[in-house]
Amino acid sequence: MALLISSICLAFEPPVSGNWIFIAGDEQVETWINADMLNFHRNEDFYSSCNNHIIADVVSLTHSDYETPELVYLALTRFDLNCATGKGVLMEVYDLDTNELVDSKRGMNNFHAVIPGTIESMIMEEARSLGRNRGYW
Repeated sequence: MALLISSICLAFEPPVSGNWIFIAGDEQVETWINADMLNFHRNEDFYSSCNNHIIADVVSLTHSDYETPELVYLALTRFDLNCATGKGVLMEVYDLDTNELVDSKRGMNNFHAVIPGTIESMIMEEARSLGRNRGYW
């Protein structure tokens, strides 16, 4: 994800290339996902009730002008598109002025229910739509 940030940093400009899809935002916070980095695969945990479900790994970018306009957040989230669950895998925070990684956190081990109406649910729904377009549904 570090290489990805170099195309965005140095004074924040919203991503405009065709691979970034705007998810939601207002005058203070905006979120996009990267369609080129979207990865679909099947859950291969034979001991899980979710075995063979479609999994989407999604890279999202969030920027807020409210409290921390100098930072941009990149997250990798894994969604089970059949169960409507998700889990954070990795979050990285970059400083726009220096292009440096400020913070990095590993995500959760367990999936949680995705709550309708949240940014997370909007990201999951866009991944579902892209999965249909790519023949996974």
